[in-house]
Amino acid sequence: MDISSFFTRHLIFAAILVSALWFFAGHQFVSKGRRGVALAWEAIAVFVLVAFCVNAIIARLWLSLAVALCFIALEVWLMKRYDGKANSGDA
Repeated sequence: MDISSFFTRHLIFAAILVSALWFFAGHQFVSKGRRGVALAWEAIAVFVLVAFCVNAIIARLWLSLAVALCFIALEVWLMKRYDGKANSGDA
């Protein structure tokens, strides 16, 4: 099976992967204490999934939409969790 055809048929995996990479990059800035930059990178990660949700609604991919919404909730929760804990050693 060709990788590009797999991601074409199952776009949710590509969206989650791209979003996770943006979120991880933002988390690196959280650990360095640069919360403003981290928030921007993590917001891009959430925006990627929101854009996928719009696409999933248009294409009527309801299971993919539900998965994407769960990941949006997870990323927002992590953003709130890591806020304020950048230099405390708890994160």
